[in-house]
Amino acid sequence: MKAKVILAIWAIIFIILPSCEPDEPEPPFVPPDSPYVSPEVKTLAASEITTHSAIIGGEITKLGNEPITKKGICWLPSANTPEALERTNPAIVNNVIEITEPDSKFSFLMDKLEPNQTYVYRAFVQNAIGVVYGQKLHFTTEHETITDIDGNVYRILKIGKQTWTIDNYNATRLRDGTPIPNRIEDSYWAKSAPQEPAMCWYDNDRSKYEKDYGALYNWYAASHPLLAPEGWRVPTNSECDSLAFYLMRAFPDHPGTLWSVGGLCKTRGYDYWQPPNTDATNESGFSAKAGGIRFGGDEYFAPGFYAFGYHTVFYCSSEYGGYAETFRFAYDKNYFISDLLESKTYAYSLRLIKDE
Repeated sequence: MKAKVILAIWAIIFIILPSCEPDEPEPPFVPPDSPYVSPEVKTLAASEITTHSAIIGGEITKLGNEPITKKGICWLPSANTPEALERTNPAIVNNVIEITEPDSKFSFLMDKLEPNQTYVYRAFVQNAIGVVYGQKLHFTTEHETITDIDGNVYRILKIGKQTWTIDNYNATRLRDGTPIPNRIEDSYWAKSAPQEPAMCWYDNDRSKYEKDYGALYNWYAASHPLLAPEGWRVPTNSECDSLAFYLMRAFPDHPGTLWSVGGLCKTRGYDYWQPPNTDATNESGFSAKAGGIRFGGDEYFAPGFYAFGYHTVFYCSSEYGGYAETFRFAYDKNYFISDLLESKTYAYSLRLIKDE
């Protein structure tokens, strides 16, 4: 496949500057009494999408009555939100892949793409009268991943200077092969429970909950040096604070007050959260889901499982004053709630951060 890629300068601009968002280009003006017949082109859906590449293309469906002098695909990166996709309109003044082969149906392998990045593209044809575009389409490249000792795969995402897993942890063993006991009895999660790693799944129902929500662990598992794959670990409280501070800087127009960046970390809609899922946009990509907790019981509440669909709590690996540090998100608040001290024996979700 022969193709001429006009990307060099634009690739540099893409690295240095945010993507531009031009207005929708106007079609060529043709007087009503003109014998001119415009060409037509269709944009083809992306295929073979990977972490760093995808195949995109187009098809000329009508040649018109003027010779076609150029054809290809133009594209722009975009945030993966309805608003951003609507206002991102690639044109031939942007990144252009010019196709020189004569066939009416054409394709091109885009490579060296960023992981988990959305790209908006469309086919075009050009003749002496002007440029005609096909419909806008978009695709998102795959996430990079890591794998735990059990073979569970976790998507990873760079947020600011940190790299996080964006799926809840679900391993049943430490990385040296030592099993993490699955404790189904309520009594084991009380404050008087043994100070050793333990885990469970919500409602003790692994088949129902592990795929979307992962497992729940006590702090002794969360803080264990061999819990995660090599090069990864449960974050400290200060690292969670760093994530929140980054989001406050990166999204200065987020609704609410200081720390009101929880919505940037929660999945959108009501598949994983009860209404109102306040201000949930997941623009950070963190993808928190309300997986609930396992509570050891006190003078007010019986031991058991609580808050599924309403809250998610993540252990930090750090502690303060004999208590575990945690961070959490809620269905009815936009806060990124950190610096909360909890018992080390309750069962909460885990995320991992990459060693830097």
